[in-house]
Amino acid sequence: MSLPVAASVAAYGSALGVLAAPKGLSWAPLVLMNLSIFAGSAQFVMVEMWFAPLPIVEIILPPQSSICVIC
Repeated sequence: MSLPVAASVAAYGSALGVLAAPKGLSWAPLVLMNLSIFAGSAQFVMVEMWFAPLPIVEIILPPQSSICVIC
């Protein structure tokens, strides 16, 4: 891994951690999210959707299928 890539990964992880901390997310869900979701923007959206009760259906379904549910 090159130094610029490592620096960008560290910056990304720090930003995600800063956004996740006020939501009450610990490191375990964030590690699981990082291992299972490859799109960085989706991780930020999921952190913003994180509230009690957790909207599991909205998080799991892709946007196209949620449009069909509304119809």
